[in-house]
Amino acid sequence: MKMYKTMLISLSCAIITGLIGTHISDSVQAAYNETSPIEKYLLSSDIDSNENISDNNYTTYAKVINSYLVDNKDGTVSRIEYLGYDEGISFELYSENHELLNSNIIESEMPLFGGFYSGKDYNFIVFGSENPAESKATEIMRVVKYSKNWERIDSFSAYGANTEYPFYAGSLRFTESNGLLYIYTCHRMFKSSKDGLNHQSNMTYVIDTKSMKETQSFYDVMNISYGYASHSFNQFIQTDGVSIFRTDHGDAYPRGISITKCPVGNDITDVEYTIPYTFQGNVGDNYTGASIGGFELSDKNCIIAGNSTDHSSASSYSSSKKRNIFISVTDKNLNKSNTVWLTDYAENSTITVRTPHLVKYDTNRFLVIWEEYDSAYGNDYVKLVTTDENGSLLSDVIKTDIRLSDCKPTLTADNSVIWYVSDNKRTMLYSLDPFALENCNDTFIKASAPQNNGDVDNNGTIDISDAALVLTYYAKQAAGIAAENFTSIQIKAADINMDGNADISDAAEILSIYALNAAEI
Repeated sequence: MKMYKTMLISLSCAIITGLIGTHISDSVQAAYNETSPIEKYLLSSDIDSNENISDNNYTTYAKVINSYLVDNKDGTVSRIEYLGYDEGISFELYSENHELLNSNIIESEMPLFGGFYSGKDYNFIVFGSENPAESKATEIMRVVKYSKNWERIDSFSAYGANTEYPFYAGSLRFTESNGLLYIYTCHRMFKSSKDGLNHQSNMTYVIDTKSMKETQSFYDVMNISYGYASHSFNQFIQTDGVSIFRTDHGDAYPRGISITKCPVGNDITDVEYTIPYTFQGNVGDNYTGASIGGFELSDKNCIIAGNSTDHSSASSYSSSKKRNIFISVTDKNLNKSNTVWLTDYAENSTITVRTPHLVKYDTNRFLVIWEEYDSAYGNDYVKLVTTDENGSLLSDVIKTDIRLSDCKPTLTADNSVIWYVSDNKRTMLYSLDPFALENCNDTFIKASAPQNNGDVDNNGTIDISDAALVLTYYAKQAAGIAAENFTSIQIKAADINMDGNADISDAAEILSIYALNAAEI
């Protein structure tokens, strides 16, 4: 066996000797021109990531978002992730070729993490702390303002605020308009004077981004006519520059999905409201058989994406019945709502749908994307579809081999939708062209595979041709000849030993891998 491997390597080297002067063949170059509506890229990182697969999914109540991507509109992308109180918040900057340019750690200033927001002129992070003594003097939330280069500038602190535990059993999201930062979240309140219990509800703060002073807040007990929802198990907020729209997943007051609306800059408790989707069941029963995954605005409508059991009648309702994916469409005047079902799985189906993401990729176009689990085969996959602002489908429902996380898919300047998923061992960035889906005739799309180190021609195997390409590149570099036919992705794949150079040692290692694989045939 040892002699056989040696002969293979010797033969491979002899073949390469005759290939040094060759260019990348048309077939190899074509491999880089083949495109899929969905692509994936393996991200290098100096900082360990936490596993976030399926973290957008929830059954009863949501949690804060720990994973974020920001398109910087210059080709670069920033990845921000909360790692833990002791570990801090990681920041990584990637080039348009998905190469790591810079990384840093931002210190956690308080024990709890609320969320991150990339604003128009500043970055913001919200921290928090429990208040078991229910003291009005305890700092329960801090909003920290940073420059776009992550220099700490200023902060705002909230004290007491009827809060025993901030961000409890829900999420935190932001929007910004006219120099005002709107923070929409939740909290577990001080003990009730009526029953002695710590109830949970939504909570809103409005901060002037220049002075970092509070302009408004609401954290008391009231009712939906003031924008109050309890319990509120997920919170969303959006603005069209004219009005502020907020959405809650409620189990009691109200028991359903609510939308409230108030003018930008006006009193946040002076709202119009509607309940576009009502839940059956007892008031205060935490398990509603539903979840919300996204809330967006079009020119005319408010669009909500979620999953739910059948709530059409009290007699047939059970919170444990099969869930299906839906979008709810409500006009911005909050007068009329309509529910459009995107899946129709029967009770005996082996499919379980998870909480969807909703992405606005054009003024009146939306991408709905969700995971499914098939217990018959034990596999997870993603389905996606595009719709208009009225819920009419613009594409077929397409199945893919990718995954989701709590990183909300983000629209980039080149009209791609991107997000990332981490399994603790590697971090994968996904990129999707939503417009291409509208003309796609396939019911299944396989994401293009990331370039594997050593597979320089990207044909799925590591073999002699890859070593030949490495030596071709090395020879040109040594001779001072520009290697114009080599992409940055190929050069990265050629550096199999990851020493920063693509050279003879890499070619030798590729040949060694090829010989070992061949010997096992």
